[in-house]
Amino acid sequence: MADTGQEPELLFFDTFSHESAEELNLDLVQFPRPVIIQEIRVIPLQTKVEADVPGGVRLGATNPSVFKLELFVNNLSKPNAATFESLGVLEYKENVNIQLKTDSEVPTDGLILKGWYNTITVAIYGELTIVKQDHHSSPPPPPPPQPRAKPQSKYGKLTSVKQDHHASPPPPPQPQPRTKAQSKFGVLIIVKHADHVSLSLPPPPQPKA
Repeated sequence: MADTGQEPELLFFDTFSHESAEELNLDLVQFPRPVIIQEIRVIPLQTKVEADVPGGVRLGATNPSVFKLELFVNNLSKPNAATFESLGVLEYKENVNIQLKTDSEVPTDGLILKGWYNTITVAIYGELTIVKQDHHSSPPPPPPPQPRAKPQSKYGKLTSVKQDHHASPPPPPQPQPRTKAQSKFGVLIIVKHADHVSLSLPPPPQPKA
């Protein structure tokens, strides 16, 4: 226990009662301000205690006379801890072993009592403290991703062209205008019908008189 140059002060004094000692009981002591617990005393049955508490003189009510008391504290210096950590164990025996001193310098605002007891009167001594938070600087954010550069070639920029598979087919070739075929007989006139093609010759020239 650290030597602070001052006597520990009474932080808590009260009695917890349960219907049966045949079950493992838990009790929670909450402190309005952060404290460092230096000593826990279990007050035996019918023992008078003079303390700065309402009524002045109090009587111990601890029962049974022998049991094991486990103590756990909420460590305020580890705000992300999921469980209470052990402060110590007191093998309580009436008028023989009633006191547990700790070397802990853990700041806390809560103490859990755990044991096979029916009634327990407990006095807790210590001092007020200030919790120093360990502020760790958060790591810098990762750099933003760089945009991808377009690939270059020795012929210049590469440009991808997407083929449109839904484009309409090219228009059919336009029909060529019909031309008059020449022959030694004159002009051949091509006449197209639905199911055949016929050639018409112009009438032969009349003999001159």
